[in-house]
Amino acid sequence: LAVEDRIERRVPIEPRINMEFAPGYRMIGRVRSTPDSVTVSGARSIVSGITSWPTETRNLGEMRDSLNATVALSDSLAPLLVLERTDVQVTADIQAFTEARRTVEVRALGLPPGVRVTFSPAVVDVIYQVPLSQYDEVLAAEEFYAFVPYLDILRDTQGLVFPMLHLPDGFDVRSPRFEPESLRYYDVRRDD
Repeated sequence: LAVEDRIERRVPIEPRINMEFAPGYRMIGRVRSTPDSVTVSGARSIVSGITSWPTETRNLGEMRDSLNATVALSDSLAPLLVLERTDVQVTADIQAFTEARRTVEVRALGLPPGVRVTFSPAVVDVIYQVPLSQYDEVLAAEEFYAFVPYLDILRDTQGLVFPMLHLPDGFDVRSPRFEPESLRYYDVRRDD
């Protein structure tokens, strides 16, 4: 009787959580499991092909609060494989979002030496969605501004450019839009 080698392999856990969110609520980041991986042991031919291990599928209703639940790991290949554990803790950060508005300056980025650009208007309103927990910090953040890459100006054939948003790290700002959506520019010159 030929017996195959038995091996162990540590693979990431794949949370299978289906959620909907109450109006105004969204998830920050992704669904996480603790621990984030599991050791699987069994026949080499089976274990070597496993790249992740799923949890059982959980269908949750409308979420308005963060998720913290114990979820069983799928046992679809038992008894061919042995898992070091049968369940994991699954978490998700779910928060209320609100709309905010902030007036910011527009900067030209990547200008070569001696080149200056003036935008019209020089400031724009940014309307965006932000978690309530970050609302005040985002309003006060210094590295929150609109910018236009110099390459966009060089490629432009219509006399209009479209600003983009620069955000400091650590903020979850979503769906930004600008008023006005486009800008005129002039005074592109070299000061020799």
